[in-house]
Amino acid sequence: MAGACPRGDTRPRLNESGRVEPIGVVLVDMPMMLRDIVSEIIAAEAGLRLLGEFPASVGLTEPVRRTGANVVVTTLDVATPDRVVGLLRDLPSVRVVGIADDGVGGELYECRPHTTLMAEVSRDSLVATMRGCPERGAAPCP
Repeated sequence: MAGACPRGDTRPRLNESGRVEPIGVVLVDMPMMLRDIVSEIIAAEAGLRLLGEFPASVGLTEPVRRTGANVVVTTLDVATPDRVVGLLRDLPSVRVVGIADDGVGGELYECRPHTTLMAEVSRDSLVATMRGCPERGAAPCP
């Protein structure tokens, strides 16, 4: 039922003590250079936290279940429709960011399933996508 599918809102939330909960990110089957770049971006951004790295053999759902991640970052080869639909069916608030092997382009998958084309993957566009506001001109995320 499409109407019952919540929009994946991965913006930070406040915990019981009033502190901002970081957005949890897992990396799945990323080439070494791309993994290093994405890991550095996550480490440098307040409000984002790398929760782990996993091989493609575990799929997309298992890393999220193990870590409680809000975002999965992987390559477009791993973010196949079958895998993405399976994950979003089980965990509809999770976002999946698929990055091209050359690191230039990518796609954002959200519950519906819905794909948003990421024309160019840059530090800013990757962070905005993980925060839940990839659209240019959208209101800034907190």
